[in-house]
Amino acid sequence: MQPNIMNVAQMKLVSSAFTAIAITLGTMNASNAEQVNIPLFLEGPTAETTIDALRVIFRSELVDQNLTERTITERPRVSLSCNDKKLQVLHLYIPKDLNPWKSLTKSFSTKGEVKSVGAFSAFTGSVLAANIGEGLDISMDVGSTAAGIGRSWYDGMSITIDIPSADDLPELNIVLFGAEPRPHFRTEMAATIKACEILSGS
Repeated sequence: MQPNIMNVAQMKLVSSAFTAIAITLGTMNASNAEQVNIPLFLEGPTAETTIDALRVIFRSELVDQNLTERTITERPRVSLSCNDKKLQVLHLYIPKDLNPWKSLTKSFSTKGEVKSVGAFSAFTGSVLAANIGEGLDISMDVGSTAAGIGRSWYDGMSITIDIPSADDLPELNIVLFGAEPRPHFRTEMAATIKACEILSGS
């Protein structure tokens, strides 16, 4: 197993953030047995922004609250992209040990909601989910909220993605927390925010 790239300060950040939400998530689970909560944290050292004339894409690996060690191919990860057609997409991979939709046998198309506290208005967009191997692959149209999502993460805040249940599968409540605000992460995130603003004409 290759260890996640995470220093002591980042571990403390994850621990503090998880402590802050543990009571809320526990209450939600108790009140709604059909909902699964998945808190994940951007891993700052792995953040990377790629920009060309027509597209920008931000990528980062994620860690769970237990700092579980995984092989490179089985680490959770997220990407956020914007292009010159004003299409903004969030893509998320959830590995098998965190996947509550293992029984999903074909692609599932639905609507989901992405939201944050104060950074942007909640947006409902198209979601496509499918199992790749035993991991869950999710793509979501986030409308014009990419820069707002980036600002949330830049400030160390979280975004929440709610995806309704599919047949006998539970509803998903996915919370993605920004990384510790170190220079590398902020530089990569700021580049994404600026490029998405330019490509969207805002």
